[in-house]
Amino acid sequence: QLIDRGAVSRAGVSVYDVAGLEAAADVFDAANVPLQAVQVPANVLDWRFGESAVLADLAAAGAHVVARSAFLQGILLAPGGGLADHLDLVKFRDSIQGRSSALEACLGHVRGLPWATHVVVGATSARELSEIVTAWQSCSPGLREASLASSDLDLIDPRRW
Repeated sequence: QLIDRGAVSRAGVSVYDVAGLEAAADVFDAANVPLQAVQVPANVLDWRFGESAVLADLAAAGAHVVARSAFLQGILLAPGGGLADHLDLVKFRDSIQGRSSALEACLGHVRGLPWATHVVVGATSARELSEIVTAWQSCSPGLREASLASSDLDLIDPRRW
């Protein structure tokens, strides 16, 4: 009704996993409402949506697909300690050593996702935001190393921290 009245231009969902996306797509289909905006987690460790046919179909149909958690709530940019010492994070840091900064690697990864039309990031200061913008402008789409993908939900799903 909101779309029909012109109050909103897109209807969408924010999900945590492929099962959530598939369930949302089913609800929208049953209501005969186009799912036009989707927000999903995506980063160098979290590849759960990489092979999602539903997500690829939505992107191909013109839906806005927003990648969130590009920095895994900041853990991917942390120098170490606590959760940042997880073996999968150490492997990530080792993989980029001498090639790029963690910030550029994280942004390059989401920039290279074929289905991602937008990315949402967080910054705690104007300086951080400026660094993010500069890194976005200079990073190359890439760091699509499947060996970095983690299946450890206790790491890649912040709801479990």
